[in-house]
Amino acid sequence: MCIFKVKQVEIRERALIYVLIPAFNEADHLRDLLPKIPSRVLGRRAGVIVVCDGSTDGTCRVAADHGAEVVRLWPNLGKGSAVRAGAALLDDREYEAVVTMDGDGQHKPAELASLIRPVLIDQCDITIGSRYMVDPRRGPTPFNRYLVRTAFTRALRRILDQPVTDPFSGLRCMSQSAFETVTLFGDRYEGELEVRFEAERHGLRIVEVPMKRIYASGQSKMAATGGRLRVIRGYTATVRRKTRELNAARPRVPVA
Repeated sequence: MCIFKVKQVEIRERALIYVLIPAFNEADHLRDLLPKIPSRVLGRRAGVIVVCDGSTDGTCRVAADHGAEVVRLWPNLGKGSAVRAGAALLDDREYEAVVTMDGDGQHKPAELASLIRPVLIDQCDITIGSRYMVDPRRGPTPFNRYLVRTAFTRALRRILDQPVTDPFSGLRCMSQSAFETVTLFGDRYEGELEVRFEAERHGLRIVEVPMKRIYASGQSKMAATGGRLRVIRGYTATVRRKTRELNAARPRVPVA
């Protein structure tokens, strides 16, 4: 694995909120997305970090041209690896919150304030943008994705006893303490599930926030980086592994 720091923006006022975007060949989407991310959210300066994960289409250049800090990974390592690389960039900084946002146009920057606010007012440690909180029906969701979402939603509700509605949402906000506490091991799309288990394990408070449901046109990155069956197998393995870890960490009730 090779990691290259491409550009760090010089600023006079440090950011208190960071928007972390893992991106694999998302130059076109980023040209539209990045200008819409506000420079201030709820009165705090917002900084943008784009992790260019093995991209070959100019993603790094587009991100840098729009003032983002850029980390380049080579070759493509996966979304989970990209999030960890972005987290490493923040190791020596102080901030109030980190937002993870997909770079494919499925998340609206206009919704950042409602996602971040519960964390800033200490209502919770983690917010997750839910596309199904208001309307759980399938709607515009592709049929295969809706089936997978339904199966894993039911499993997580049973295992975690949490009101899960959108287990695969990549739009999340965490306080600095939560971001540094949660440990993500999966290299690709397992992180969304890992966050749920890590929060339960460490007693972190999660609140879901309703978000608009958008599905980008074109081929899904899941299909482009190994296929959906591989992703589903990764999800299943993650749930099994994290359930074992969670059960091992839970206090044992003595038998009378």
